[in-house]
Amino acid sequence: MISFQLAKSLRSEGNLEYEGIIKTTHKHMNMHWVNTVRTRKGFDEAQKESIETQKKNLEAQKENYEKTERIRQDLLKV
Repeated sequence: MISFQLAKSLRSEGNLEYEGIIKTTHKHMNMHWVNTVRTRKGFDEAQKESIETQKKNLEAQKENYEKTERIRQDLLKV
């Protein structure tokens, strides 16, 4: 007896016809790569945002350091 089973992920798509192992495997591989690309794209965007935030923080630190140095110099003059 030979039985065929559809993948659960394909059943949820409403595709209840047996496609064959090659076509089903190809479909799963494509879905995997699409999800991988989406994940990486989201990661890249988050990383760019993080870099921009770091740049702003470094600028603020630099300004605070310069202000502190000016105050220190003013206090040394007194």
